[in-house]
Amino acid sequence: QETEVRDSHCGALPEAMVSPMAKAQVAREVVMAETMRSHLSDGVVLIAGNGHVRKDIAVPYWLRRDGLAPRAVGFLEPASDASVFDAVERIPATERPDPCAGFKAPTPPKG
Repeated sequence: QETEVRDSHCGALPEAMVSPMAKAQVAREVVMAETMRSHLSDGVVLIAGNGHVRKDIAVPYWLRRDGLAPRAVGFLEPASDASVFDAVERIPATERPDPCAGFKAPTPPKG
């Protein structure tokens, strides 16, 4: 989780913030997993962002620790890594500005 927090903030997050933010993310994943467990007899599906359905660090990870067998499906653009999902639905790539641009310090004007 710490690597994901660090990377998702483009390496610009103060290091002292990484661990607390990762712990908060883990807490969210655990709460979602607990909520799903309480509804297993009715059948349950989690529709969430790809970060929450990764099988290696997110909700499916916590469910698998209890011997459950969730299926993690990611909706990914063509160049995205599919290895952290059990299955992938590919979606068209979307053009967007550099997500790290807002984390970069502005270049001072010359002269």
